[in-house]
Amino acid sequence: MAFTKLSDLFQEPEEQTQWLVDGLLPTGGFSIVVAKPKVGKSTLARGLALSVATGELFLDKEILKGVVIYLALEEKRSEIKKHFQDMGATGNEEIHIYVGGAPADAISQIKGVVEKLKPALLVIDPLFRFTKVKDGNDYHQVTNALEPILRLARDTGTHVLCVHHSRKGESSAEDSFLGSQAIFGSVDTLMIMKRHEHYRTLQTIQRYGDDLPETILTKRASNRANNNERG
Repeated sequence: MAFTKLSDLFQEPEEQTQWLVDGLLPTGGFSIVVAKPKVGKSTLARGLALSVATGELFLDKEILKGVVIYLALEEKRSEIKKHFQDMGATGNEEIHIYVGGAPADAISQIKGVVEKLKPALLVIDPLFRFTKVKDGNDYHQVTNALEPILRLARDTGTHVLCVHHSRKGESSAEDSFLGSQAIFGSVDTLMIMKRHEHYRTLQTIQRYGDDLPETILTKRASNRANNNERG
């Protein structure tokens, strides 16, 4: 453990937040998108992956273009292929996809891949398929499971976005996710998606930058979710 004297800490230059998605997702950050089944959270994550790989705007916000790693841990290869094709991917994008179950040493393996490819974005879809916690409501278990993911983001500068289910019934934004409050305490950006009769909304709670109030997704994003409902 390395300690810094308070006076020396005060002398360090102010750290400026760098953004993967301007004002929304910081580089080296850890975020989670939560929603009930079939609302479109995987579609949102894949839309982000395409935007990062191509440099196109995401939710009308500027993007830091870069390599993307996508872990698809519960869908079939054919479904992943068709979904990206339906979303307009050409196959030339720098997106590296893993399809299958998470191995026992998943965090060790993905750390090696991240160090090699140096991605701007790593998507884990879904979170609990990767962490394999026995009790998602156990604060200690969840904290220990999330710590290596958080450290990976901080140490490499890669933003890690995890897809996760929301709890049943209505709840406040802070309590919208399934499992322990350790999840909310760990993330830099919590993204909450909701499905209404004629549209979908997104809001965020953020450690850095300003929270995004509940906002109706653009027609393009809503059409993608309607036509390609995943997660």
